[in-house]
Amino acid sequence: MSCIKDVPTLRGDNYTEWRKKVDLAFVYAEVDWVVDTPQPVKPTEPVRDAKDDDAT
Repeated sequence: MSCIKDVPTLRGDNYTEWRKKVDLAFVYAEVDWVVDTPQPVKPTEPVRDAKDDDAT
């Protein structure tokens, strides 16, 4: 599994490159049980009314 050293640290802006290298590392290691899920969608920021406050 020496190809794992070629996988960059995951940051927000390099997901595509990171994913490709992780997939390739698993192929080289002949690991076929890896869960294959897409990147999660970033949630939208909530919109607050002028009358909304943090007091409960």
